[in-house]
Amino acid sequence: MIKGSGDTYSPVVAFSTVRLFLIVSMILDWPTCSIDFANAFVQATNPTTTYVKIPLGFRSSKGNTILKLLKSLYGHDLAPRLFFNLLFQSLTKLEFIQNLYDEFLWYRDNIFIIIFVDDCGICAETVALIDEHIADLEKMGFKLTKESTFTEFLGIQYTKIDTNHVHLTQEGLIKKYSRLPA
Repeated sequence: MIKGSGDTYSPVVAFSTVRLFLIVSMILDWPTCSIDFANAFVQATNPTTTYVKIPLGFRSSKGNTILKLLKSLYGHDLAPRLFFNLLFQSLTKLEFIQNLYDEFLWYRDNIFIIIFVDDCGICAETVALIDEHIADLEKMGFKLTKESTFTEFLGIQYTKIDTNHVHLTQEGLIKKYSRLPA
């Protein structure tokens, strides 16, 4: 593990905010999606002078070599904070407003975003609005993948039954833990 200043930080939305996000999307009947940032931490620039040894299994033709780290790196204790700062700056440039009570909920006209380390949930009035926002992030240099709807979070599946009812299940977790010895 690479050592830095000790300012470790991993942005995680509160579960109560996730429930609010899902309730709003269901009440308004807005589409949702998940976003996964590919190698998220590597997308942020490393502002500190950091050197690393060549990883095991790799060789340098120049003998004993160390590398200067220009980008953030998984295992670097600053990596989560650097990625969040990059995302924070980008969302601010895109005129999103950060929620005062949960800094990992962002909103703008007819669109909400929640952040869980290097994944996001988005709900918006239309799929076109979601796609426009994703395109804006890609234009800013983010490498990401738009995934399916945000109907599962931390092993809990959400299914809208009707306007007044939502069915929550944890089948995956139930199956996983039912196989454990007693």
